[in-house]
Amino acid sequence: MGEERTVKDITLTYDDGTTEVIEKGLVTRFTERDGENVTAEFDMVSIDGKDLYMVVMAMLRLGERMGFFKG
Repeated sequence: MGEERTVKDITLTYDDGTTEVIEKGLVTRFTERDGENVTAEFDMVSIDGKDLYMVVMAMLRLGERMGFFKG
């Protein structure tokens, strides 16, 4: 494998052609393998432990609000 690269920023391109550069954030990429298994890969820009904790807690709260954890 090649040298490890560091993500500098994340660029969003909107349907009207405008762009926005995100200097602190997280991108999750889902890749389907063999029609059944899915791999998640993460690219993070300027994220530290406190930020990652906040992301995880926010996703858990979202899951609760959407009813994923009932039963």
